[in-house]
Amino acid sequence: MISSSRTGLRRTIKVCPFYKTVGMMSNMILFHDLAMHAVESTAHSDNKITWSTIHDRMRNMMYELTKMKFMDPKSDGKEKILKTYGELAEKLREEFSHWMINYDELKFLT
Repeated sequence: MISSSRTGLRRTIKVCPFYKTVGMMSNMILFHDLAMHAVESTAHSDNKITWSTIHDRMRNMMYELTKMKFMDPKSDGKEKILKTYGELAEKLREEFSHWMINYDELKFLT
């Protein structure tokens, strides 16, 4: 049970539906996997991508990940929540992919 004093919510949430939990965890794991790939694939280059770089560059995506918990199953509904989480997963893939492509291009220019 999550109390309102911890989360800033006005009411207490007793149960998080399984589909919401799975969706949130899937996106968090996806972010971690994409970040690990970025760090590992540049580990031996002069222009390393570090966790600090990821934090600075992906701050907006990290914020989007934290916002997932505030979707309300009762008012938003299962379909909207799953759609939103799916769109966020796609956005994460696009952001990291775009960043890595641009990173590779910049690497060749140096």
